[in-house]
Amino acid sequence: MRARERFVFAVCGEATYLEQMERAVAHLQRFADREVVVVTDAGRNQRPVVAGEGVAEVIDVATPEALDHRQASIWLKTSLPRHLDASYRYCYLDADVLAVKKGVEQVFLYDFGPAVFASDHCRLDDFSPCAVDCGCWNADKERRARQLDGLIQSFERVDPEVWPLRRRVEEALERHDDRYRQPPPEIGWRRDQLRAYLDRLGDRPVALAWGMLTRVLRRIGARQTWELWRHRDPDRVIDAHLGPVTERIRRDLDVHWHEEERHWLDRQGRVVLRDVPWHVERTSPFRYDAERDLWLDAAGEAVFHRRCDHLRQAIGERFRVDIPDGDWRHWNGGVILFGPEAAPFFERWHRMTLDIFDDPHWLDRDQGTLVAAVWSLGLEEQSTLPMEFNFLADYQRPDLEFSPREGFSLGGEERWIEPFLVHVYHHWGDDDWLVWRWLDERLEGPP
Repeated sequence: MRARERFVFAVCGEATYLEQMERAVAHLQRFADREVVVVTDAGRNQRPVVAGEGVAEVIDVATPEALDHRQASIWLKTSLPRHLDASYRYCYLDADVLAVKKGVEQVFLYDFGPAVFASDHCRLDDFSPCAVDCGCWNADKERRARQLDGLIQSFERVDPEVWPLRRRVEEALERHDDRYRQPPPEIGWRRDQLRAYLDRLGDRPVALAWGMLTRVLRRIGARQTWELWRHRDPDRVIDAHLGPVTERIRRDLDVHWHEEERHWLDRQGRVVLRDVPWHVERTSPFRYDAERDLWLDAAGEAVFHRRCDHLRQAIGERFRVDIPDGDWRHWNGGVILFGPEAAPFFERWHRMTLDIFDDPHWLDRDQGTLVAAVWSLGLEEQSTLPMEFNFLADYQRPDLEFSPREGFSLGGEERWIEPFLVHVYHHWGDDDWLVWRWLDERLEGPP
């Protein structure tokens, strides 16, 4: 007997989103063994949605005329239990969530509560400016962030075959960097002594030359004295006593540092790792503040810093819900597992969402009100779906790595993630993006 489980979409209006949904249905046909139902408003649709072609049932629901198409789709999504056969359990998918591997129906095993979501990729206060119009993030800041992010990604990009070697180089640099920042005491003492002596000599050429010959040469040797004469940098010269970092890594990993181009090459001449801040600063007005670990624009303002507590404030003022934890990892609404017992949760989420549609301070998203609904019902500690069932393939995330053979990796972690469902909310249909080309292959090639 076929399981009483179904996948469901809720979408209406513009042809673009209906076409996305059709693509998502095609992926489910290929990789999932469950029926698909679509909840829509046929009167709004710019192209028909019909049963067949992978869709077992189409449920036509009239949405309020006062809503625009985006709001109408949110209206349908947050009221789903009203319109569905209560004898089934459902897994809702956004139209930009694509199945990529057999076994997608395993998502129905994760029955943690009335409605189960996956976590988002950021913290609540990082998401805040995307949910309320607070001024902490605007179109101009978004444009600059996208520009810088594109530059960073272009210089981060390397051949996937060299990724394992790249990780080893990064780990080696971190180890040596720690050692060079905190040299052994005897080296630190020599450096401080030399810096004090050079300060006494000042910029007098004759005194400097005589001091180099009579005192410095005997203490640190000819090679380092020459380097010191050229660069006048005691930190660099004295720390070189430990051995050049680049030479040590070359011997250990068989990679070569190209000083002029500021990148590491393997034996085949392939770029393994670039000095990204150096490349970005050379080609743009952006600057990297290493001490604060911040990217700055030409005016000295942080480019990516958009964290604020205004969403929590808005939820408190609007719904009388107190959220003390700005680092809480909020839920992402792209994949939702639920059954009939979820109806009260959806009703609260639905009412809260409708309540903010006419408030110009709130943006027309369901995720801010999802936060409010979760905390108002005390569900914030509920377990979430594994990321394999809603993997956020964020084109703009600089630490996202992808290999068609291995899968995805985040933040330089050793673990590769092989998702069942991939959420593509940036660069849908971008044939220049390796991830999208792989998604095409998953649909057209062998399963």
